Amino acid sequence: MKETQENLENVTGEENEEKEFGVLNQEIEVSDKKEYAPLEEGVYTLRYMDTKYEAEGQYGPHFIHRWEEVESGKWVTDVSSLTLSEDSKLYSIFKACGFELTPGGKMNIKDLVGKECMALLIVKTKGDATFNKVKSYTKKK
Repeated sequence: MKETQENLENVTGEENEEKEFGVLNQEIEVSDKKEYAPLEEGVYTLRYMDTKYEAEGQYGPHFIHRWEEVESGKWVTDVSSLTLSEDSKLYSIFKACGFELTPGGKMNIKDLVGKECMALLIVKTKGDATFNKVKSYTKKK
């Protein structure tokens, strides 16, 4: 647990505590959840909007990343561990958003807000829910 807390502090620059999504001044259209249609599988431009830290989950402490697909305005979420190493999803997010990462360096997750990258989205179904899942991230060209 101490290592996880240190990882969180290295990424966020803050002490380990449950974090909520930030408040955005943005109107959101009300829709019937049953009518939600995921984006078709393909490569999309995503803009980083927000992060939520959750202390507990199926795989332990994690971040929930909230993105906006630039053309449609639809929300896409993704989950990552708190680990910022070459083989982690969090590392691929920072790299795709144009950050240079060096071993021993520190990054602040707040710096991702407003950054854009490309993402390969696939469609997944779990029970009655159909949703997008991010397969991979790359730099925007």
